Amino acid sequence: MLKIRWVFGAFLLVQASQGLADDANYQNYVVGERAAGMGGAYTAFSESAEGTLYNPGGIVFSKESQISLSANIARWTQGTIENGITIDSLKKDLDLSALQVIPASSVALRVSKESAMALSFYTPDSISYAGDEELVEGGIDALLSYRVNDSLLLAGPSYSLKINETLGVGGSLFYAYRRFLRETFIIGSTATAFQQVFSKSEYNYGGLLAILGAKWRMSPVLDLGFAVRSVSWRLHGAGESLSSTTTEAEVSATNPSKTVLEDLEVDLPLPWKFTLGIGYHDNQRFSVGGDVSLYLPNDFAAVHDPQGRASDAFIKQELTVNGNVGMEYRFRPLWSFRGGLFTNFSSAPDVEVGGSTTQIDYYGGVASVAYERAHYTTQFGVQTAYGSGDTLVSSEINDLSLLHVTVMIATSFRF
Repeated sequence: MLKIRWVFGAFLLVQASQGLADDANYQNYVVGERAAGMGGAYTAFSESAEGTLYNPGGIVFSKESQISLSANIARWTQGTIENGITIDSLKKDLDLSALQVIPASSVALRVSKESAMALSFYTPDSISYAGDEELVEGGIDALLSYRVNDSLLLAGPSYSLKINETLGVGGSLFYAYRRFLRETFIIGSTATAFQQVFSKSEYNYGGLLAILGAKWRMSPVLDLGFAVRSVSWRLHGAGESLSSTTTEAEVSATNPSKTVLEDLEVDLPLPWKFTLGIGYHDNQRFSVGGDVSLYLPNDFAAVHDPQGRASDAFIKQELTVNGNVGMEYRFRPLWSFRGGLFTNFSSAPDVEVGGSTTQIDYYGGVASVAYERAHYTTQFGVQTAYGSGDTLVSSEINDLSLLHVTVMIATSFRF
């Protein structure tokens, strides 16, 4: 009988049984305006609207109220999974490529003398992928078609209080909503065999998370920031999955092998995160900063079937450390160059049969140019991230590599 096996690896699909996207990498790209331009090294600065996400304790030091809008207008992805498609004994690398538009983030910040309030909307992670792969070789004729959409939205208020002229504290409360959809269709045939496979998984999750932060102006040129993000608490989560397999013997049948699981319980919590940042600035002409973030381990049942029709899908996340460094240099009165580097290490355990299916570590960089007037700033830039690691394909551990290139634009209005 013809046997078809496949894998989507990394950010697309971890396991056909659970159908979840990348839950192991927490910093697929950096968001915001100045924060993104500096590679996400912004916990010590955080004196602008995007501080609501990086360190709400710093937004009270903003000199003016503002509205900030940012968007990753195009994200191009290219990658390869070694032997990503296996049909009988025939193997072929799976090439990945995608071009997507990522929704904008926006923040409205109102500042008074001793406090600040804000309302924020962020899309800190978004993946959309669709494609086809054809394999015609060795008497096998097969077509693979797939579509993946995975997005996370954060929305909520922030408040910051100035304790004195050097210390500010604050907090943000976000509603986190995640939606995941995957559809796969494979049809393959030889001279004597035929198989058709269709699967679909759709999940949604909603929870609450809090971010608490503090900013300390240690000296006129040196700042220190600290922020802690709580685990997200589940408010709701549901999903369904469908799989259907038709073989040659069932072609004429009205009911091929089919499994439908509805009313699944879904839980996709974000882990605890602790970030420490330090920043140096010289009369607003030159700034440099660095962040270190610690993500605590997390082990949870991502998908549970209350009716017991299928086993729970578990996700294990190990202790992870990521870093960000960035700088800003004003080379002309109205023009600044911003740049930075960041890591996006995987929290997944080592790949092994019966365990973790994908582990990939990324290294990223950002370069941007900002134009600033009295009441508005505009920034254009590019983010890149390259990752390599292992993925499990048909009980074999194979190499995986991915490259992301993101074009970003941002603007803010101060009043």
